[in-house]
Amino acid sequence: MTHTPGPWRLPYTREVVGDYYHIIEAGDPYAADEPGISGFHLSGFMSAEDARLIAAAPDLLAAAKIVAADESWGSHAYRVLWDAIAKAEGLE
Repeated sequence: MTHTPGPWRLPYTREVVGDYYHIIEAGDPYAADEPGISGFHLSGFMSAEDARLIAAAPDLLAAAKIVAADESWGSHAYRVLWDAIAKAEGLE
């Protein structure tokens, strides 16, 4: 199984419950039980910075894979990048 494709978004620009309550959505967030349709709705107490980082996860993973394909990096940077990709894909 793969992750829900991006974009992941922060659909509400103002806080719903308080300063640390955020909502993140992707795909069709209310169709999780329908075959072939992916999406989610995640909400909870977190900082705005954490919410933005979570929403950016698919874009960051895609960028990491593009950069990691360039083997001219030093071995340490290359290994760290592939470790992060493996963690994101559950291969750690």
